[in-house]
Amino acid sequence: VDNVSFLGRVPLDIMVQKTLASDISFCMSDSNQLYPRIGLPNRLFDGISLGRPILASGGTYVGELVRELDCGFVFPSDQEGIIQALRYVVEQRSQLEEKGRNALKAAKENYNWEKQERILLETYASLGKRSV
Repeated sequence: VDNVSFLGRVPLDIMVQKTLASDISFCMSDSNQLYPRIGLPNRLFDGISLGRPILASGGTYVGELVRELDCGFVFPSDQEGIIQALRYVVEQRSQLEEKGRNALKAAKENYNWEKQERILLETYASLGKRSV
């Protein structure tokens, strides 16, 4: 595929430009490692907040969330899975807009600082009420 670019780390302003210019946000991780099974990377939130569908690894928390929100596609994170995922995205371009809308909706409704701040403060408050 000659129109795929892996940029590595980029400054925030460039990340926003590149993500807006892209068709998908790539969140593939090794599902054999602990963090991808329990954590959510910033690039997930960057992608959904910019209305980009997410390409995620199966067996990861990101993959579970992408399925739940219907905001992208989930494939195995091995070499064949990544190739299959990229081919699928090319063949199913008609689904990208809907998945992107679902991503942006999730960001606006749930995955934003206002909503998450409330949850975080409630969690901290509940910790102070626990007896030791």
